[in-house]
Amino acid sequence: MADEFLALMFVTILSGYPPEETATDFALPPRLIESALSRLERLALIDRLPGGRVRSLVDGTIIWNKAPMRTLFEQRMKTQFVTMDFSAAESVYASEMVKLSPQGAATLAELIEEFRRKVQALARHDRDTTHRPASWFVSLAVMRPLDTSGLDRLRGG
Repeated sequence: MADEFLALMFVTILSGYPPEETATDFALPPRLIESALSRLERLALIDRLPGGRVRSLVDGTIIWNKAPMRTLFEQRMKTQFVTMDFSAAESVYASEMVKLSPQGAATLAELIEEFRRKVQALARHDRDTTHRPASWFVSLAVMRPLDTSGLDRLRGG
């Protein structure tokens, strides 16, 4: 995960996209793709098959919520959400504020993981059934305790 490009290649393969599609979508030269595939194969993360096909040797439903994936997300993906204009017409998001017990918070965390698996299933179905051009999207489902520090002035603090 220290190599951002290698991580991109691995995640797209893990998600079921052929390397040549990734190369085309991101305008990447074939030599760069070949180098990444060779490294991923040496790391025993992928298997190269006849006809240029590639398959992941890692289960695509694995939960990537530990370092180094957390570090890579912090460095490369978080900014895309922090700088997002949530008021723009093309922005799609949902937000909810709720009061939960520790058990309720654990259930919400499970729902976020279920959402991730459903997004993966949607992408597979869309890839298998659509005839329209596709674009890359990134989604984020997150929860955290509510920061109430902004209420300090109302409390007289």
